[in-house]
Amino acid sequence: MSSISSSSLEDSAQGIADAVRIGAVLGEGRHGVVLTATLPSATALPSATALPAATPDDGAVTLALKIPSGGRSLDHEAAALRLLAHPGVVSLIDGPSRSGALLLERCEGGTLGDRVENPLTDGEAVSILGQLAQVLSHIHDMGWVHADISPGNIGIRADGTVALLDFATAQLADGSEIYEGTDGLAGTIRAAQARLDIRCSAASIRSCLATDSSQLDSELAELIERCDNGSDVAAADLGEVGSATAPAPISPIALPEPGPRTTKPSLHGPGGSTREFGPRPGGGGGGDSAGSSQRLHPAIVLGVGVLALFLAFSALYGESPAAEAFTPELPIESLAEVISAAESMERAGVEWTQGFATLVDSGRSFAVGEPGDIAATGDWDCSGTQTLGVYRPSTGSWFTFDSWDPDATSTTNSLQANAALSVQLNNKGCATPRLVG
Repeated sequence: MSSISSSSLEDSAQGIADAVRIGAVLGEGRHGVVLTATLPSATALPSATALPAATPDDGAVTLALKIPSGGRSLDHEAAALRLLAHPGVVSLIDGPSRSGALLLERCEGGTLGDRVENPLTDGEAVSILGQLAQVLSHIHDMGWVHADISPGNIGIRADGTVALLDFATAQLADGSEIYEGTDGLAGTIRAAQARLDIRCSAASIRSCLATDSSQLDSELAELIERCDNGSDVAAADLGEVGSATAPAPISPIALPEPGPRTTKPSLHGPGGSTREFGPRPGGGGGGDSAGSSQRLHPAIVLGVGVLALFLAFSALYGESPAAEAFTPELPIESLAEVISAAESMERAGVEWTQGFATLVDSGRSFAVGEPGDIAATGDWDCSGTQTLGVYRPSTGSWFTFDSWDPDATSTTNSLQANAALSVQLNNKGCATPRLVG
């Protein structure tokens, strides 16, 4: 992923994000957790900030706060939001704060991902497509791609306008390989090209339609096919889909009140971050879709991410969150043992040779990975069951499988490239990859 110089962050009005009061969780993704954030008074905001349609009588403003997770930084996202600012891009109000958090505009209408129970009409879909065409034309004209468009990253404001969210994976449209993004919606496109955004946008809208047999659905399918075939496409093509359908305002939906946070943050956001790894156990397709170019991320499965979130909250406003909601399930002190990748395979009775894993006790073979990959076994998700993990030194990709079944899917994360792999166990048997060098 192409990064942006930190010098572009120097004009940030530090201090606003540190003054907010944090509320309930709105969403979680690979790079961070988004929560409601209340600012006591709108007077602290920059004068150009677009306020919500309605504010309480006391003048408080409800915004969104994105807190980094897993040791990641949101500096790149902050710089991208400033560089690509547009009415169709979520507004960055302040940040990164002292703890690395971003204060953002809150989309009062939620996201398209919230409309599972209330699908889009064709008219609403055409309205959104037109707005996506405008914002993506702007981003692509700037020489960039969003690279992670999904229903969960298409926000809806209270007035029905669209705002693209989550620019953590935005990068230059230089055709380089994409290691992270909305895999299920991207199809086979794995390059930083405009057609990646166009395909993901069309697929996102199509997945939210009230019917899958309309003329609009057919037109979206045709556009997706053009993207897959490498035909010339442009963001403006999104606005031409459904030209025979009159645009309609996006109807408001009743979003459930977000509840208190009781679970640890996840590195895997909604919208398809889990996919088949190729070749998967037993053979099959798929490609390498690793995490971002961030060099390190500690193991969320051991509760370290929860502890980091706990500390971030404390740093933001000087108070400790409710203990029952933020106590790490597995504190750092519980780490007990580090073993080699080879020893972890031996303990599980699994042999690994040139990208092939063989279960010694059953004789089953799994065509997984490629030459140069390093495998280990462990209880990566603390479920009580050991499964296969594969590290690809050339890219830093880390793949964990949900079972030993030939149809198992893998979850992809990013680790440091070109390092030696070991396995870190805690005293409850949970495991996480540990890199050295």
